[in-house]
Amino acid sequence: MVCPVYRSLRYHGRLIHRQSAEVSCWLFQAYSGTAVISLHELETRFEHVPPHLFEIVVELRNLVREIAPEAREDIRSEGLVYYYAERGGPVSAGICQVMIQSDHIRLAFNHGVHLPDPARLLEGDCLVKRFTRITSFDQACWDDLRTLIEVSSRFDPYTQTFRAPQAVE
Repeated sequence: MVCPVYRSLRYHGRLIHRQSAEVSCWLFQAYSGTAVISLHELETRFEHVPPHLFEIVVELRNLVREIAPEAREDIRSEGLVYYYAERGGPVSAGICQVMIQSDHIRLAFNHGVHLPDPARLLEGDCLVKRFTRITSFDQACWDDLRTLIEVSSRFDPYTQTFRAPQAVE
């Protein structure tokens, strides 16, 4: 099975195809137990987003799907929201938000003030919400972003503690 792709995209930093090419759908399918939002649906919904920003959105999406395969993914007017539906909604059980701005992608964390941030990527002056700006795929600190998403996926806002990492099978 192949999915038509309309833009150049990267998968973990590797250019996987060019415009009008096709790529196996497994790269973009949600894992079991979650609602599937297809790449085509994302492209249609965010067709106004420049390709250099859209590839950042797709890479962040890939990271979240690997870190938290059971997370719910919702499309919102400003981007994508990831949360654990069985624990609550986008705020109380939120992992992160991928917010599309005119000149960058904002990766936001509703409980970001509680996250360890040794790379000092997070900014913001809201009570608890923090975010980082990503302006370029090539200049993004992908390892540090992965760590922030992973730690956020384990944070419990009710107890303000971190769940133990899930064992890899």
